[in-house]
Amino acid sequence: MNHARRHFLYRIFKAGAVLTAAQQAWAGNVLSGQTKSASAQEVQTNYPDDHPNHAGDISGAHVHTMTGRQPLHKALDGRVVSVATLEDLRVLPTDQIAEGTLVRVAGYHAPGDDGGGLFTLVTKLDVPPDDIIHVIAAGKKLWRRCHQGFFTSAQAGIKRDGTREDEALQKAINTAFDHKLRFHLSHGAHTHGGMILIPHDVVITGCGKHESYFYNDFRNAGQRGVIVGTYGPANSYIPAYHPEHVYGLSHTVSNRLYVKNSQDFQVGDIIGIEGTRRVRNTNLYSPNQINEVASVHEKYIVARYFIDDDYDGGRVIRLNQPELTEGDTFTDATGRQWNLHVSVNTRITNVGFRQKAGFRWPAVNLSTYKTVFDNCSFGSKEGYTAVSGNPVARTVFKDCEFLYSRNAWEFAYYSHDTEVINPTILRVKSSPSNAGDYICHANTSEGAKRIHVNGGQLNDGGPSDKDITMLQTGPESSIRNFTITTFGRGVWGDAYATMSGCTIMWKNEFGIAGFSHGYANDNIVVSQKGSSGHAILVDRGTFKNNVLRSVDGSRRHCDVLQPVNRHTLRTDEDGNNTFKSTPVYYSSYSNSLPAVNGRATIGLLELAEGTIEQDSIISYEMMIEIPNSAHIDFLLNGQSLHTIHENNRVIGIHGKIVFASGKGMDNKHCRLFLTSSTGQYHALPLNAGVAWPDVKNFEIQVFGLRESQSIRRHYIRMERNFS
Repeated sequence: MNHARRHFLYRIFKAGAVLTAAQQAWAGNVLSGQTKSASAQEVQTNYPDDHPNHAGDISGAHVHTMTGRQPLHKALDGRVVSVATLEDLRVLPTDQIAEGTLVRVAGYHAPGDDGGGLFTLVTKLDVPPDDIIHVIAAGKKLWRRCHQGFFTSAQAGIKRDGTREDEALQKAINTAFDHKLRFHLSHGAHTHGGMILIPHDVVITGCGKHESYFYNDFRNAGQRGVIVGTYGPANSYIPAYHPEHVYGLSHTVSNRLYVKNSQDFQVGDIIGIEGTRRVRNTNLYSPNQINEVASVHEKYIVARYFIDDDYDGGRVIRLNQPELTEGDTFTDATGRQWNLHVSVNTRITNVGFRQKAGFRWPAVNLSTYKTVFDNCSFGSKEGYTAVSGNPVARTVFKDCEFLYSRNAWEFAYYSHDTEVINPTILRVKSSPSNAGDYICHANTSEGAKRIHVNGGQLNDGGPSDKDITMLQTGPESSIRNFTITTFGRGVWGDAYATMSGCTIMWKNEFGIAGFSHGYANDNIVVSQKGSSGHAILVDRGTFKNNVLRSVDGSRRHCDVLQPVNRHTLRTDEDGNNTFKSTPVYYSSYSNSLPAVNGRATIGLLELAEGTIEQDSIISYEMMIEIPNSAHIDFLLNGQSLHTIHENNRVIGIHGKIVFASGKGMDNKHCRLFLTSSTGQYHALPLNAGVAWPDVKNFEIQVFGLRESQSIRRHYIRMERNFS
C-alpha cells in the first residue's frame, strides 16, 4: 500500500470518521501494509455498491471526493484507467467497466499534445459522438469528456502545424454552439482554406490576439476568411429571400411596424427592417436596421429600439428562425446547413484573425447584432480589408487591433449603433491604398450611420496617396479622444456627426472636413512638413476651440476654407492652388429636401473658373427615392445637359462627365457616362452649351415635383477629379 493511501486513512481517523469493526480491521491492515494494492489495469476493482466483495466490511462509510460523495471503498479501491490517445479510448474494452468510471487520456493524437483529459463512461446514447465531448466507446456506449463549461481546440483534435483543418475547426465551433460551451483556441495558427462560420450565441476565447488565431492561407480573389453570421449580401450565397422569411410592411408609426401576419412573431425575435431602397448595382434591398421584437399585437409588432425612418411600403425579415426553409441556407465545411441569421449574443475574446491574401475580401466578414469583440486582432498579409460589416449593429469592438493594406474597416449595408473603443489601426503593407479610399469607412451609400469611435489611434505609416482619407464618420456618428497620424487626408465628418478631443496629423488637402449640421470642437490639428491644403474645410458645421499647428509648432497662415463645396482659386503658403484639392460635394441621407418651383437640388459642385480643361473629369454617384412622375436633370452652369426619365421610385446612378473633344466637337462638348441600378447605360456625346473654361458648377436636380412634395431620402457624392 502506497504512502498516499495511508495518509488518506490517517486523515479519516483524525476527522473522527465512525467505522464498523470490520472497516476498522480493514483500515488497520492497510495502514500496517498487510493489504495488497490493486494495479490500475485491474478494472474488477470498480465493483457496484452491492457487490459481495464489499458487503459487510466498508460499505457503510462515505467520503467526499473530486467526483462527488462516494462510498469509502470506491474512494480507496477505484482506479482511474489511463490510455494514451483518443483512438486507444475508442477501443478500450468496456464490458466489465461500470458506468461512471473515469479514464484519463494523455493526448488527442499523441500523449502530451494538450488534447487529452478525463472521460467518464455513459451507457445512455442520447447524443451522437463528435470526438470532442462525446467519443464512441466499445459495446455501444459513449465516453463523455469531463469539462467545466469549455473545451480547447487541442481537445477538438485541431493541429496547429500549418495543416488545413477546415472541417475539424468548423465541427468544434458547431459543438460549442450545440452544447452551449465556450470554445477556447489553444496556442498557434488554426489554419483553414475555406470560409469558417461562427453562428449566433457562441463564446470563443484565446490565449491572446497574437497567440491564438484563425489563419486563412488560401490565395483567391473571391475568398473570405471567417464569417460571423450568414445574413447580408456578402455572407449569404442566396441573394433572394424565401417568401416564408418575408412579411409585408405597410407602414410604421413610432416604433410600431404594421406587418402582415404579425401573430407569427414572438417577443425577442430578431428582425431586419427593409424599405423600398435598393443598393446601387445589386438586386438586394437595403435594410434600414436590425431590431428586436418587444411586443406582438393583432395588426402590428413593436420594435425594441427607435426606428429612424417612416415607411410607406417595405418588408420585415425574421432572422434566427429555428426552422430551415428550402433555398435559404448556408452550408458550412462539415456539410451542416444554417438558416440566414445575424450572429446575436456572440462574444470573441483574445483571438486573432489573419488572411493570407483574399483580394477584395476581408479577414473577417460580419453580420452581427449585440456581439462583442474584445482584445482581438484583424488583418491581412497581402489582402484588402481587415473587417467588413454587412451589417454590424449594436456591436462593440474593444481594445482591438486592425492591420490593413487597404481598409481597416468598412461598415456597410446599414450598419448602425456600433462602438469601436480604444482601437489600434496600423498599415501592414507599404504600398498605398487606391485613390479615393477611406481607411476607416462608414459606407453611407449603403446607409451606415451612428458609428462611435472612442479613444485609440490610427497610424497610416505613409507616405500615403494624397487622395486617401483616414476616417469617414457616417451620419450621426461620434469620434472622441482619437489620434490620427497620416501623410494623406484626415477625417471626413458626415451629417450630424460630432468630434472632440482628437489629435489629427495630416499632410494633404485637409485635416478635418465636413460635419454638416454637426461639430468638430476642441481638437488639435497638426500639419505635416510640406503639407498642402487646409487644416479645416467647413461644410455648414460648427468648429470651435480647435488648435491649429504645424509639425514644428508654428501656426499656419491659411487654416480654414469655407465652405468645402464652394472652392475658389486660392494659393496657400506653399504656393499650391487649392482648387487642386479636389472639390467635393457630399451629402448623406436626408429626411426632407423641399421643392422650390417644382425643383429640388440634390447636389451642387462649384468650381473655380478656368479649372475645366481637356480631359477634366467630374464623377458622381447617388441613390435616391423620388416621387412618381418626377425626373432627374444634369446641369452645367444652370443649363440642362441630360435628363433621366424613370418610373422607379428608387434608383441608384453612377457615372462621370469627361470634357474631351473629338471629331466634329469643340470645347463646348463633353461625354456623359451613366449606369443605373435599373439597367440603363449611356455613353453620350453632348453639347454642353458652355465652353470648358467657363464652367462654374455642375448640378443634379429633381424636377416635376408638386409644391407639397419633397425628396425624402437620398445620398450623393460629386467630385472633380484631377490627373
